[in-house]
Amino acid sequence: MAKDCVSILVCANADGTHRLKPMVVGKATKPQALKNIMNALSVIYKGNKAAWFTCNIFHTWFHTHNVPVIIKYQTEEPGISRDNVKVILLLHNAPAHSALEELVGHGGRIKVLYLPPNTI
Repeated sequence: MAKDCVSILVCANADGTHRLKPMVVGKATKPQALKNIMNALSVIYKGNKAAWFTCNIFHTWFHTHNVPVIIKYQTEEPGISRDNVKVILLLHNAPAHSALEELVGHGGRIKVLYLPPNTI
């Protein structure tokens, strides 16, 4: 039996009208099985020996993928001005998540809050 694994991060707003691309972390840096279809899958893929999220992978996802996509959506769909975009991302408190001070974007208007332990 194969013992391959992946970790998946999904993110959406509270009513589900804005869903970000899922992020998948697998063991291979460039998986051969997905070589020709990676763009069609509409996911963000990262490789890690354990197929786990690390602080670095999560930090990169937050600042490179999450913040810009949220700002774009908020300014285009509801028509909020760029200066008025405010978002709180609720996460469970996992070791792979960076410190709260590192997970702030858009001049402090996009923040992360952790749920208390044992609430999920």
